[in-house]
Amino acid sequence: MSDKEVYTYLLAGLILLFIGLIAPTIYSYIPEDLQEPFNFVAFFIILFIVVFIAIGPRGGG
Repeated sequence: MSDKEVYTYLLAGLILLFIGLIAPTIYSYIPEDLQEPFNFVAFFIILFIVVFIAIGPRGGG
């Protein structure tokens, strides 16, 4: 495993940790009437997908 791959996995892990820590705070700012259509798990998954799409594919061989 090259250094680039190690750093990529480390960065992905740190981003996942950050999302896990920040998601409850962001979710608490959403008004309760808007929390109805989706629960926290759905919010976390959506946030996860949006962040990784925003980051996009990096690196390559």
